[in-house]
Amino acid sequence: MEHKTLISKLAADKNHKKLGKIVDIVEERDRKTRKKQTYAVVFVHRFLRKDVAVLIEIEKLIKAEGSYAVFDILKDDFDQEVRETSFLV
Repeated sequence: MEHKTLISKLAADKNHKKLGKIVDIVEERDRKTRKKQTYAVVFVHRFLRKDVAVLIEIEKLIKAEGSYAVFDILKDDFDQEVRETSFLV
């Protein structure tokens, strides 16, 4: 599957709860294993706070149908990642 087709789709968890919008696909090398990892950059709009971009591994993609891309992740785990990312920024 071509990963660039995921851009501009809405990211959802495995319970179909909205996570954010996919704005880019990036490839990075892991520093330890030197393997290429492909990530989806998910833009999260937070009301009355700074917006955050979070990376999700493409391997966690379950399916992409219509305007949604469903990932094998829970909303609570994703929210924890958003909190950690916004703390670093």
